[in-house]
Amino acid sequence: KPYTESLPYVIVVMVDQNLLTVMASTGYDGISGSQSFLGYHQTANIAVILAQYIRNLGYNARAHHARNYGAVMPPVVIAAGLGELSRTGDCTVHPRLGFRHKVAAVTTDLPLVPDPPIDFGLQDFCRVCGKCAEYCPSGAITVDKDYVEHNGYLRWNSDFKKCTIFRC
Repeated sequence: KPYTESLPYVIVVMVDQNLLTVMASTGYDGISGSQSFLGYHQTANIAVILAQYIRNLGYNARAHHARNYGAVMPPVVIAAGLGELSRTGDCTVHPRLGFRHKVAAVTTDLPLVPDPPIDFGLQDFCRVCGKCAEYCPSGAITVDKDYVEHNGYLRWNSDFKKCTIFRC
């Protein structure tokens, strides 16, 4: 089931991608891809096991992970208090891990107390910094100072087609 009123609670799972491995990658080699797929694999395993555990408790639950997302992850990550949206427009930034993470989620009707969203100043920082837009090799990241509403949440208006074609 996708996120619906019948599964109103979301548990977000986040795993760290190894800093040394990420730093050793040029972005054009197999290292970055393998690290990324490992993160997706880990979050999928955790989400599937957690969803099954919740179902064993007698509640409904659905795992959302790579190749099986029924929920859009950036708004879920933001609502769960695990990050803020970056200038890239579709990626969240964790206050300690930065971009170096992968996420999955479990929607459920198990009553939970939600965590509040966090504000560690990323929106203000992104508004004035703009280095990612300046150095983006595909030119996909906007230099606009303000974000726009898209599908119910605010984000900068990046060109995802340019990004995808460049294979960022």
